[in-house]
Amino acid sequence: MKKSGFTLIELVIVLAIVAILAGIGVPTFLNLIDKNRLTTALNQVEADLRKAQAMAKATGANYEVLFIPGKNLYYIYEHPPTSTAKLKETISLPGGVTIYANSAPYNKIVYYGAYSTSEVTGGTITFKSPKGASGKVIVASITGRITIEQ
Repeated sequence: MKKSGFTLIELVIVLAIVAILAGIGVPTFLNLIDKNRLTTALNQVEADLRKAQAMAKATGANYEVLFIPGKNLYYIYEHPPTSTAKLKETISLPGGVTIYANSAPYNKIVYYGAYSTSEVTGGTITFKSPKGASGKVIVASITGRITIEQ
């Protein structure tokens, strides 16, 4: 008579294999999620910069995107800020991504709609994910061309 089932040794071997695969797969998966958060944040910033650029061209007003290093937020508003200028948006970055550094003057990028639709105060904004991955959004002075580096 034959009994069906698993022996203790077979069960231990299967559990060891599962533990090894999980030990390899979980960190890779977590790094993938971290990189995806950074990519999402960079794409969001690029879209918002393009939005500010389009608003400047459409309205003829100057628009500024102000980045706050060490935080996960930035602002879009009319430039220069006056008592009549309105804060258009306060935007938070997703997934704990923070603004690490900014080479733009005064941490801002300005789109000049009133003077010239192509004139821009550019700069490089660096972002960091919670696990330390970094990426940059680069805005070229004068042309306003936006590029992303990861």
